[in-house]
Amino acid sequence: MRVIKTKPIKPNLIMVANTDFKIVGADSGRNQTGFHNLPNGDCKGFYTSRFKGGCFLMPDLSAAEVKMVAGTAGEETMIQAFKDGLDIHNFNASKIFNIPIEEVNKNQRKIAKGVTFGILYGSTVKALALNYFKGDVAKAQELLDNFFNQFPKLKKYVDEKHNQSDQYGYITNYTNRILYIEDIMLKNGKPDVGSRHRRAQNVGIQGGSEDVAGWIDWNIAMYFLENKMLSKTVMFIHDSFELDIFPTELFETIKFCDKLLNHDTAEKWAIPMSSDVVVGPSIGQEIEISTKTLQEILTSKDEEDIELKQKMIEQGIINQVINIDSNTTKWNYVKLGCPKSGPGTIEDVYEMIEGTKENPNGWRTAYKEIIEVNKEENKNNDIQDYISWKLLMQGSHAPLKSNFGENVTKGTREYLILNELRDDYWNGYEPGIVNIYDG
Repeated sequence: MRVIKTKPIKPNLIMVANTDFKIVGADSGRNQTGFHNLPNGDCKGFYTSRFKGGCFLMPDLSAAEVKMVAGTAGEETMIQAFKDGLDIHNFNASKIFNIPIEEVNKNQRKIAKGVTFGILYGSTVKALALNYFKGDVAKAQELLDNFFNQFPKLKKYVDEKHNQSDQYGYITNYTNRILYIEDIMLKNGKPDVGSRHRRAQNVGIQGGSEDVAGWIDWNIAMYFLENKMLSKTVMFIHDSFELDIFPTELFETIKFCDKLLNHDTAEKWAIPMSSDVVVGPSIGQEIEISTKTLQEILTSKDEEDIELKQKMIEQGIINQVINIDSNTTKWNYVKLGCPKSGPGTIEDVYEMIEGTKENPNGWRTAYKEIIEVNKEENKNNDIQDYISWKLLMQGSHAPLKSNFGENVTKGTREYLILNELRDDYWNGYEPGIVNIYDG
C-alpha cells in the first residue's frame, strides 16, 4: 500500500479506501493486500461503511487451517468430526488420550490443540515439551507419536512435504500451487534443514487455505457485480471477509454468504469449510446477527417461530406491519446480539440501529421502518453483570463492583425491518470521495 498524503479532512467527506490484492506476494502463499494486516485495537473503528445506514458484514471461516490440513492429508476421521459439528480439539484429545470425548478436560484439550497447531506451524518436539510438559521431551515425543498413530495420514502428509522440499526446493499445496522454500543458511554454510521442513509443513496449509478464501472472495465480488449491487468487497483479514454493505442489500447478501460459505465451498473443495456471519457499524465492532423473513415466521411450524409469531400478535406488531405494508416478504426479523466472548457490548447494537452523535448514520437513517420486537423483554438484556475488557486491563484500578450501565453490558435486541429505503434517503446525500493514495 502506498504512503498516504496527509490532507485536511472536510466535514462529512467520505474517504474510500481502495486496496489491491497480490496472490503471489507472500512466500507462504497467502494473499497480500494493503489491509491484510489491519492493526488491532480501536483504530478499526475508523473504518465505517461508505453508505449512509450501511454496515460491514464480516463472515469468518471457522478453523480454516485445521480443516485444510485434514483435507490436504485426506484424514477422513478428522473431516467427519468437522461434518458432525464436534469441537475438533476435544475430538483430537479423545483420540490422543484414548478416552471418551465427554471426559476430555480443559488441560487435555489445550494439549491436543497445541499438538494440532504444532503440526500446522512446524513446531519442534522440544517446543512442545517446553510448552506443555515442563521440558519433558520424551513425554512430548510419546504424545506426538500417539497423535500420528491416530491420524496416520497427517504423518504421511508431513513426511511428503519434507521430502518434496528436500528434493525440489518447493512444495505443492491443496490446489497444486507451487510454493518455493528458500533455504536459510547456517553459520557453517550449510542449509538449515529443520527450518526448511517446518516451513514445508506450514506454507502448504496457509497457501491452500488462502486459495479457498480467494475463491470465496471472488465469488462474492462477482455476485455483487453481476447483480448490479452497490455493496463492495473491500478487504479480508486472514480468513475473514470484510464487506461494505448497502442497507437494502444486507439480507440478500447474508443469505448468499450463508449458502456460499457453508454449502457451496464444501461441495467445491471437499473440505467442510463453515462460517458464522457477523455485522458491525465498523470493522472494529462485531455483532452477531440472525435473520429470516416475516413470511417464513408466519408459515413456519417450528416451535420457536410459532411462539415468536404469537408474541408479535399479542404486541400488535403484526397488525402494525400489515397496516404499513401487507407484503410480508419485504419484512425481515432481525436479532442482534453481542458476541459470546470479546469486547462487544449492547452499545454496539444501539449504534447499529440509531447511530451516534459523531456518526448518526444508523439503520434508522436508511430503512423505511424499524419496529422493535419484545420491547419489554429486551430491557432485561441491559442489566447483565459484565465488566468491559478495557476496565479489566486497568488491573487494580478497575472497581470490583460498579453499575456500568448500558455501555459495558451484554444483551440482544430484536427488530422487524422493512427492507426499503426511506423516502428521504437520497435527500442532500451526495458523499464526496477522495482517493487516499498519493497518485
